[in-house]
Amino acid sequence: MVRVRFAPSPTGHLHLGAARTALFNWLFSRHHEGKFILRIEDTDAARSSEEMSRGIMEGLKWLGLEWDEGPSFQSKRIEIYKNVAERLVQEGLEGKTHYQDLIHGPISVENKHIEDFVRIKDFTAENIEKALRLRAGKEGVKASLFIHALRMLVLGKPVSPGIFEVLELVGKEKTIKRIEKFENLFF
Repeated sequence: MVRVRFAPSPTGHLHLGAARTALFNWLFSRHHEGKFILRIEDTDAARSSEEMSRGIMEGLKWLGLEWDEGPSFQSKRIEIYKNVAERLVQEGLEGKTHYQDLIHGPISVENKHIEDFVRIKDFTAENIEKALRLRAGKEGVKASLFIHALRMLVLGKPVSPGIFEVLELVGKEKTIKRIEKFENLFF
């Protein structure tokens, strides 16, 4: 079943671009007899407000875009992401990890060396995202859990600009050092 989501940030009113995205997602879900999910990205506590969340939901209803699931609020899920981040680090300390690389095919690596796990030749946002989504699929976990856990591990924040672009800017070495620093602090 097709599941699409609309994830506005309640830092302002529903604008035309966001309404367009919601409309296309809603139409796509209806065309494929799927689900249209509303997720409110309210992790920017300084700028988000309940009033804006309500306004966004009222705007969607006014447009006739009823959601099938939600609304879910990301601020209520931060503990889940922290727990997944801790589990990923903890499980990565022993044994081997097996995953399917887009370029090299099946790969098995010793987990004791984080550098071996991060086998991305060209550390670009696109390649980081592909590798992370492949790993999530292999683990049978939603990619969003890995993404939010990685954000917490590397940036120490539950919200940021596009995480893959940020990691590309941070660079491979610093990203790995920050993950290792987390390991040393908590394990």
